[in-house]
Amino acid sequence: MHELQITPEHIDVIIDLRDMLSESDVSSGHSKILALGLINNFSNLQRFRSISLASGSFPIDLSGISLGTYSQTRLEWTLWQALHSSGQLLRNVIYSDYGIQHPDYSRLATRFPSVTASVRYTADSDFLVFRGQVANRYGYEQYGAHSKAIVTHPEYSGNSFSTGDKDIDNYAREYTQYLQDPEGNHKFGSPEVWRRIGQNHHITKVVSQLSNLYGL
Repeated sequence: MHELQITPEHIDVIIDLRDMLSESDVSSGHSKILALGLINNFSNLQRFRSISLASGSFPIDLSGISLGTYSQTRLEWTLWQALHSSGQLLRNVIYSDYGIQHPDYSRLATRFPSVTASVRYTADSDFLVFRGQVANRYGYEQYGAHSKAIVTHPEYSGNSFSTGDKDIDNYAREYTQYLQDPEGNHKFGSPEVWRRIGQNHHITKVVSQLSNLYGL
């Protein structure tokens, strides 16, 4: 700060835990103790313009996930609720996560023949993965089947919740038409489209949860 001639009042701090959270550490309270220590013992804590705590628990890739529906606890959200309810933070802290991807970002390999038709959806406490097979070989209609599975899942937020959820509902309807007329001109999106849908829903979900948590 001295070398750059910047005072704490003009600095936004991000404490990034990346993927270091584990089920055992979060459930035992160890992660909460660690986070409280990192934040509350930060030098000049009250002077910084903002403090954010970031982390992400989405799997690094889907290679180890079997076909069907997979669930992964949103450890960053579980930790945040524990920090909030503890009342032990010495200043306001901003929540941050990596959405529906691992902190070690890698370019979405949309043009390679090995990309699977899989969908990521953020639930209240978990990440849901609807795992499909290679799209180019087994068909993009798998996305339609995933859409149908999501809209009938108890964690589906409804078609008016976000633009992404509306898109999911539209694709589910398209899939119903496809089942009645497989030879028709049906489109079910692409890996890029479904990553956008998933991120849009995730952001809306997090904003809604934070609003409810803080009574806004």
